[in-house]
Amino acid sequence: DPALLTHVAATVRRALAEREGDVLCFLPGVGEIGRVAGQLAGVDAEVLQVHGRAPAAVQDAVLAGS
Repeated sequence: DPALLTHVAATVRRALAEREGDVLCFLPGVGEIGRVAGQLAGVDAEVLQVHGRAPAAVQDAVLAGS
């Protein structure tokens, strides 16, 4: 649902603007993760697309923290 993904991206943007720290967002699939990440382009934060097929370096970056 495109409206849901837009809402998720807006909610993440708001969370980043209102609080310090990291945001973890769970989505149902790789496509949805990519679409939300695309909508978050330009935010002042590192957006990592983590899923089962993500490279080990990306998965490790999440565990390492910011």
